[in-house]
Amino acid sequence: MEVFLKPNAILRFFIIAMLLFFAYSGNGNAADKKEESVSAPTVDELVAEALGKSPAVEAVRSRVAASRELIEPASALPDPEIEFSLEENIRSLSSPVFAKGEIMLKQAFPYPGKRPALEKTAGAESEMEYAGLIDIERQVTREVRAIYAGLYALDSETLIL
Repeated sequence: MEVFLKPNAILRFFIIAMLLFFAYSGNGNAADKKEESVSAPTVDELVAEALGKSPAVEAVRSRVAASRELIEPASALPDPEIEFSLEENIRSLSSPVFAKGEIMLKQAFPYPGKRPALEKTAGAESEMEYAGLIDIERQVTREVRAIYAGLYALDSETLIL
């Protein structure tokens, strides 16, 4: 078994060495190649991208949208109820009043002033969610700017050295 593994190991080493040689060798005209200047993105572009792709910001945005959708239904009347009852007279099957049915419709009306108060409460909760969105956006912005400042300082130190 060891006899067969040794040529395979040598072959693998040779293939890896050739791949590394070709990857790093190039054509020898490195001085002729123009360096492409890649401009770094501005901090505002990075902040905009972070705010657009952050899962935390997206989660809070969806909570704000959901809380805004709950403002109008908060002041709506409760659902109406319908009730059906059936009474049977078992003693007299031949009587004309053998079965009697009732249908009842109910609608609850809250105490006056309660519906506008519920709407204001839902609006205030929506404003609190929006304030949370502003807070998380500011945190993300602060973190991106702090990381950008650290990279800028590191680049400045590298240029000096």
